[in-house]
Amino acid sequence: MSACLKAIGGAFPLVPLGEYSLNRTGENLIGRGTNCCVQIADASVALVHAKISFYGLVWHLIDCGSTEGTIVNGSKVETWELVPGDRIQIGSREFLFLVSQHQTGLNQVDTLADFSDLIGQSESMRQLKKVIARIAKASGCILVRGESGTGKELVARAIHRNSLRSSKPMLSVNCAAIPEDLMDSQLFGHIKGAFTGADHDHIGYFQQAHQGTLFLDEVGELHLEGQAKLLRILEGHPYLAVGGTKEIHVDVHVVSATNRDLREFVEAKKFREDLYYRLNVFEIEIPPLRERGLDIELLARFFLEKFKQLNNRDYVEFSEEAVLALLNYDWPGNVRQLRNVIENAVVLAEDWKIRPEDLKLRTGQRSNKQQSIIRIDPSPTDNGVPELSINTFAPIPFIGDPTERSIEPEHFDTLEVSVWQERLIKEALRRTKGDIPAAADLLGMARSTLYRRLEKGLSDAM
Repeated sequence: MSACLKAIGGAFPLVPLGEYSLNRTGENLIGRGTNCCVQIADASVALVHAKISFYGLVWHLIDCGSTEGTIVNGSKVETWELVPGDRIQIGSREFLFLVSQHQTGLNQVDTLADFSDLIGQSESMRQLKKVIARIAKASGCILVRGESGTGKELVARAIHRNSLRSSKPMLSVNCAAIPEDLMDSQLFGHIKGAFTGADHDHIGYFQQAHQGTLFLDEVGELHLEGQAKLLRILEGHPYLAVGGTKEIHVDVHVVSATNRDLREFVEAKKFREDLYYRLNVFEIEIPPLRERGLDIELLARFFLEKFKQLNNRDYVEFSEEAVLALLNYDWPGNVRQLRNVIENAVVLAEDWKIRPEDLKLRTGQRSNKQQSIIRIDPSPTDNGVPELSINTFAPIPFIGDPTERSIEPEHFDTLEVSVWQERLIKEALRRTKGDIPAAADLLGMARSTLYRRLEKGLSDAM
């Protein structure tokens, strides 16, 4: 395993753009001095500003007591364990730390680790990147687990970019969004005339991803027949397209994801146990945003810069109170929710400062406070009517305008189940700002069920 620094920012001729190989033995010095392997002609840089060494199977960056300091991923550090994708700023020059994995044999491949989409410097994110770097080149299936909105597809793309298949296609499939009767056709393909409406041949996702990576999001929504077919493919067997007679052989690296515990699906006989173990050769757990500390601010500022440019509001900045509000929020919707909150604040902020009220963080604050809810006590009163009593419960995550009427227990104008189902779905969509996967999680409903319910006439709920 070798490594290099790739110069990616700063004005020429402070340091020539390009890659600077790092020696695994000895010290790699960075600074203005002629003895430095990376020389930076910048008066703010010390003669020996920092050094990089490899020991304990880890690359270490050490600041050598410089006046201006060494910046990694936006923060000043004295020592740092480097992982691929770390951004190092020394003076006015910025570098990207890259690691090269060498595979011996006839087909030798040299692939630089790339985690450009995985923003974060918390310990949990650093460990996540290390795990991805280690397993990306393995041939076994990978199961990515994490709450809704944590970035499972971004992790899958990082796995693909750092794999031996990076030059081949990667396809992403949301199993929950495919109707059950079309699942086989979409995944495995069909031939013309195989069923009503099949007026042409269709190449399935597996065949399209041949020699590449296929990302199966919400794999738990795959029906049992599709699971059996998937298992045969993973075991190296050919398969038939719907209505086809010619066997199809594919070589695909499968990365799957779920925000549910597939072991519970196995116990409920909704998911094949043998397929579960086949998909779960390697497992990656993505930390929720609330456990990533200052990554919240780092991500918030990343989204701020992005939406400032998109909306021509270059003058907008966070107030200190807004940053504190972001850090103290529990983020039930994770990074996806943070992204939506920042976009909304950038567009709707009345002046150049984004203040806490612009973020519209109504609930979900990190707090030990409890709120009262109304429950139906099963013990009848003297008149035989169940009694409504007050109980305490943890706060329910809520996103949206609190002035908009929501479902309250006293509004029992009907007890018809279908009416309340529609109201609950509308309420869930309102709370999640139309985020269907998050609404399904809030309802405790399978995403495929919610998609079908919306297709049958509840589209106005969004």
